[in-house]
Amino acid sequence: MKQFGHSDALVRCRNASHANHSANSDGRPTGRPSRLIFIDVSGAARVNFPHYRPTFDFMSFGAGVVVFDYNGDGKEDIYITADADAFIPERDGFNALYRNNGCGTFTDVAHRAGVDDPLSKGNGGCAADYDDDGDQDLLVANWGSSKLFNNSGDGTFADVTEEAGLGNPDASYRSMGCAWGD
Repeated sequence: MKQFGHSDALVRCRNASHANHSANSDGRPTGRPSRLIFIDVSGAARVNFPHYRPTFDFMSFGAGVVVFDYNGDGKEDIYITADADAFIPERDGFNALYRNNGCGTFTDVAHRAGVDDPLSKGNGGCAADYDDDGDQDLLVANWGSSKLFNNSGDGTFADVTEEAGLGNPDASYRSMGCAWGD
């Protein structure tokens, strides 16, 4: 945990008791456990993303998360957006792309993949194959210009925001999220 931020938690869930189950009003079991326990496994999984509230942001919305298979290996990876804070350099704005290692751990590959986007103020995102080439592409919703990253199919992305005509004309725009449809 960094001094100015707090880590977002990766949790897993387990039943508190396999024998204790909820019951309907007539006493019949519902088959659902009566209690769940959530355990923070972010440290063990190496998902240690620090989220900061910008110093002079009158309304902080937190980080956005996109879960998708960016490298086509069949394992869900995690993309997390960040806020840049120009007034406190320790509060970087680097987004994270955690590649699923397949053994319960993740590795941040955002810089190498070209999606760390340190100067943006991220709020959310979504993934889909917008160019129909078989790879999941990434749209990041930002305060200011949102970004479209084309998946090159080799573990890297290219920023194609301007070429796709998606650059926002005004830096005060604040996109909160996105959705793809067909």
